[in-house]
Amino acid sequence: MAVVDVPDFKNARFVDDLAEALAGLPAAERALCERWAARRQATFAAGRFALRAALVAAGVVVNAGDVGPVGRDYRGAPVLPPLAPAVRVSLTHKDTVAAAVVYVGAVDVPCCIGLDLEIDDGRTRASTDKLAKQVLLDDEIAALSDDDVRRRRQLFERFSLKEALYKGLDPFVRRYVGFLEVNVVVDGDGRARFAVPMPGFVADGRVLRVADDDVVLTMARVRQVGVP
Repeated sequence: MAVVDVPDFKNARFVDDLAEALAGLPAAERALCERWAARRQATFAAGRFALRAALVAAGVVVNAGDVGPVGRDYRGAPVLPPLAPAVRVSLTHKDTVAAAVVYVGAVDVPCCIGLDLEIDDGRTRASTDKLAKQVLLDDEIAALSDDDVRRRRQLFERFSLKEALYKGLDPFVRRYVGFLEVNVVVDGDGRARFAVPMPGFVADGRVLRVADDDVVLTMARVRQVGVP
């Protein structure tokens, strides 16, 4: 499994043995996943490795070993041990790759982030359009390229951005947000603008550039406005 701590993969770490990966986790984290199937244990461990590496890269801690056990709330989000104020994290993984992001914001501004990773599976135009109808609004579909490869890539980017947004919204709203509740517009430089379906929140996002052309990695930031 590949454990990735930065969007461009420059500091990727590879752990081939599941037992080795699990042994590198604190006991409390191993206990969280001990009853899961090996495949799910592997992605869990990859995500935890990526998160610790990202905390080091962000300067929150000096060494990965300085991070105590990372818990898991009832909705599956990581719960950090006490660290610096206003640290927000998100992680994401597929079968062979994981990524994490750390955001340090202002203490007095309620803000959460979300990170999502998808794999461009090379599906057909018909399959692309079928998925688009399930996850995109009509105007979002109309904005997709007519070129099959670009169209598929744009679909995955928008699908991923919405998933990232939901992770950023969840700590605030604690409910499922449907794909068709959110409108996303992606600019040419990969910056995203969201029409958030509930008042009191603003959100922005990015399509993050990665070395592997099959990997789509996106991030969303959600801020609560009007809070004294």
